[in-house]
Amino acid sequence: MLLRFLYLLIVLLLVPVVVNAQVNTEAMRVATDQTGFKGSVSLTGNVSAGNTSIYEVNTTGRLDYILPSNRSFIVYNYVYGYKNGEPFKNAFFVALRNTWQWQPRVAVEGFMQQQQNEFIRLKDRKLVGGGVRLTAVDLENEQTGWRFRTFVGLAAMGEREVIDASGDFDRFSTNLVRSTNYLSLTLGRSDDFYISAVQYLQFVPDALSDYRYTADVNLDARLYGNLSLLFTLSYRLDNQPPANVRPFDLSYSTGLRFRF
Repeated sequence: MLLRFLYLLIVLLLVPVVVNAQVNTEAMRVATDQTGFKGSVSLTGNVSAGNTSIYEVNTTGRLDYILPSNRSFIVYNYVYGYKNGEPFKNAFFVALRNTWQWQPRVAVEGFMQQQQNEFIRLKDRKLVGGGVRLTAVDLENEQTGWRFRTFVGLAAMGEREVIDASGDFDRFSTNLVRSTNYLSLTLGRSDDFYISAVQYLQFVPDALSDYRYTADVNLDARLYGNLSLLFTLSYRLDNQPPANVRPFDLSYSTGLRFRF
C-alpha cells in the first residue's frame, strides 16, 4: 500500500498542469460534500540544526459553509521563521472564496484576497475576481469510496500591489488586471486519505512576459479521529519579481491538522 501511495505522489508531482500568483486557495478546498459548517486549524513546524539553524512555524485556519449547490470558505495563514538567528520568513494572507454550482459540471466562482510577505518586499497585495470552474473528470469507486476528480478554472482578477522600498529601490505600487487559470487533480477519501495537486498560471493579457506560476501538492492522511498528518510541497515562480528578489521559491512542510 505504501508503494502505491508513493507512486501516486510521484505521478501527481510530474503531471504538467496550470497554477496562480495569488495564494493557491484552490489547493485548500475541502474534499467533503457534507452540508453545513466545517472548520479546521493546523500547525506545522520545521527545525534544522548543524551548519544551518532553522526554526519555522506555520499556522492555518479555515471555516467552510457548504450547501448542495453553493460553498463558501474563508482561510488565513501566517508563517514566521528564523535562520541562523535572523528572521527570514514573515508572511500572512487571508482569502474569501465562493463557488456556486450552476450546472452539474459548470460552477461560477468569486474570490477576494489580501497578502503580505516581508521577505519578497511585498508590503500589500489585494485582489478581487471571478470566473468559471469546470469539472473535467469525476470518477468514484462506490465499494471503496475512493474518488478521482479533475477541475479546470478560468478567471480574471483585478490586483493592487505595493512593493516596499529596498536599498537603492523606491517603494512603488501597481494596478493590473490578470488572467488566472488553474488545473486541479484530487484523489482519495475525504475522511481517510486525500491528495491534491494544483497548478496555476497568471499573466497580464497585454504583457505576456509578466506571468506567475504556482504548484502545490498536498497530502492529508488521518491518524486518529479528527487528527490528520499533513504534507505540503509548494513551488512559486514570478517571471518579473521586484528588484533584489529571486524569481522562485520552493518549500515543503509537515504537521498536524485538527478538524471540527
